[in-house]
Amino acid sequence: MMTMKLFGMRVFHEDMWELLFKFGLNAIVLFVLIRLIYYPIHRKKDYLFTYFLFNILIFFLCVLLNNVKLSTGFAFGLFAIFSILRYRTEQISIKDMTYLLAVIAVAVMNALFGKKVSLVELLFTDGTILLVTYVLEHVWLTRHEAMRQSIYERIDLVGRAAEAPGRTCATASV
Repeated sequence: MMTMKLFGMRVFHEDMWELLFKFGLNAIVLFVLIRLIYYPIHRKKDYLFTYFLFNILIFFLCVLLNNVKLSTGFAFGLFAIFSILRYRTEQISIKDMTYLLAVIAVAVMNALFGKKVSLVELLFTDGTILLVTYVLEHVWLTRHEAMRQSIYERIDLVGRAAEAPGRTCATASV
C-alpha cells in the first residue's frame, strides 16, 4: 500500500484504529464516572466541563507524547503538575479534587496502555475504579455532609441587617 505524505508526515497510520479504540474506552469510563456516578449526587455542572475536558486533553497529550517515546515517568510528572493546580485555583472540595485526580488517572492509564498490558487488565482496572467509586458514593458512605450556598446580590445590605437595632444575626454551620 502506498503511504501518502503531506509535508513529510504520514496522512494516515494504522495506529489510528488503536487510538480510536482507546479513546472510545476512555470516553465510556469517563461518562460513567462523571455523568452517572458523580453528577447525580453532586449536581455541579461547572465541574462537568472541567472533568470531561481535563480527561480528554490529558488523554490526547499522553497518547501523542507516548508516540515520541517518552517514559512513563513523564505521565506521573504531568499528573503531579496538574495536581499542583489545586493550589493555584479557587478552592474546591476534597471530594471534587478526588474526582479530578481520578479523571486524570483514568486518562493516563487508558492512553498509555499497550503491548505490555492486556486489554483484560485495563478493563479490570477501569471497572474497579468505577465500581469502588460507585460503592463508596452510593452504598457505603452515606451522605453525612450538607452544604448550603447563599448568594447575596446586594452584599451591602448584609452588614446593615446585622447592625439594625433589635435584630440579632445568627449563623449556623451544618
